Amino acid sequence: MRTYFIAIGVLIFSFGQLNAQRACLSSDHLQNELQNNSSLAEQLNRIEGFIQHQLQVPNTSSRIFGSTIKIPVVVHILYHLPGENISDEQVYNQIDMLNKCYRRTNPDTANTPARFKSRAADCEMSPILKEEEQRVLFINILPSLIGRRMTR
Repeated sequence: MRTYFIAIGVLIFSFGQLNAQRACLSSDHLQNELQNNSSLAEQLNRIEGFIQHQLQVPNTSSRIFGSTIKIPVVVHILYHLPGENISDEQVYNQIDMLNKCYRRTNPDTANTPARFKSRAADCEMSPILKEEEQRVLFINILPSLIGRRMTR
């Protein structure tokens, strides 16, 4: 009998939660901001005009051709024993290989299957290591912190 009452209580609570969902108030907030700030309406109209103009101009790209997007990369090397660590040279070699793959300059581009050759291209992206100090900090401090946690 007690389980029967518990089941009914859970059902009533579940239906109450379904009805308790709040409506999204973002449009109300936007209307309030538009009433309080007249320059906001001008900014939104300029943005909307820019978007509509970009949609109407055919075959254009906002990207500057010939530029390469640089992607900052931080490498975290986690190990417990010193023999499990990898060298800085291995990290640099892997970043170099990523650069070659993204720029499509690696030696195995000739092995691209025929069905993908029409889509294979230089992505004009280049992963670069982010600030040497941060990378060294993670390599030297993190393993010792992990080692302490594992021994406790």
